[in-house]
Amino acid sequence: MIRSRCCYRVVGLALILLVLMFLPACWVVSIEGLDESEWRGSADHDRAFEPALLGSWLIPSVGCMATINITADNGEYVARETSEGEKCTEEDKKGNDYRGKLYKLDRHLFLDVTARSQDVCRVCVPVHWIFRITIEKDLLALAPINSDWLRAGFESKTPRLATLGNESDVVTATARELKDFCRKYADDKEAFILTPTMVLKRK
Repeated sequence: MIRSRCCYRVVGLALILLVLMFLPACWVVSIEGLDESEWRGSADHDRAFEPALLGSWLIPSVGCMATINITADNGEYVARETSEGEKCTEEDKKGNDYRGKLYKLDRHLFLDVTARSQDVCRVCVPVHWIFRITIEKDLLALAPINSDWLRAGFESKTPRLATLGNESDVVTATARELKDFCRKYADDKEAFILTPTMVLKRK
């Protein structure tokens, strides 16, 4: 299984979203998610729920077939990943669980994925992965924020998101700033990069 060397750990967090292991470049994690309800004191009006996201999805791979099973829980998504195949490690076969919230920003859908609260230690920071998603028939495409694109903006002094120092893989922007970013760059294929290995097929 291919694991990016750019994977970032925050305060010892060891849970890495399985699908991101297949990316050829670095990926971006965010300290904050897209949920504005905490500081608003009310439900986030951008929250959405798409039944088509539910079900079992296959991640393209060779020798270690990974499946993500997505179920619903009180308006959120629970994702359980399992792997099987001759090239799978014992760690792959153990499986992992994640939670996700869906947001509709203008005409685009964005999925905010993080570890379950019970899987995060008391001194760990549960980072978020933000995907622009599209669902067409039996295909689910997940496009994460492109770290190289963010870094290029940082180097040219045209910042698009606040990051942790010079580390363009760790975003420190607020939920509102993340949403503004998603709305502005949703159609930019460089900002949200999609690779063939990030197109999942329904099982």
